Amino acid sequence: MTISAHHAGVQLLNQAQGMANSAARNIHDASLPAAQSANSGASTNPGASANSGASSNTRALANPAMSQTSAAEHSASGQRPDPVNAAVDLLQAKLYNQAGANVLQRSNEMTGTLLNTKV
Repeated sequence: MTISAHHAGVQLLNQAQGMANSAARNIHDASLPAAQSANSGASTNPGASANSGASSNTRALANPAMSQTSAAEHSASGQRPDPVNAAVDLLQAKLYNQAGANVLQRSNEMTGTLLNTKV
């Protein structure tokens, strides 16, 4: 069994990307007039819905008490996403990204130390 921090670092980076995509979509939908935001819920980008679902699932795992909804869920229910919450989610994605990069950097340093080389 291989024990590596690379996997955890990459997971954090992927989670941060999904959260940033979801937050950006919510900010975009909040800035549109009500008639246009209802149409934007049916996105032509198939990856957008997968990323927003993954990020909301990840946030639910990180904090089960937190109830987050995606832009598609907001538009389906007729509500508009709150731009303040989306901005907070975007800042949280930034912190997750920094944490993931830090984990990868430390893992690379440890691997270099174990191999007695300088990375």
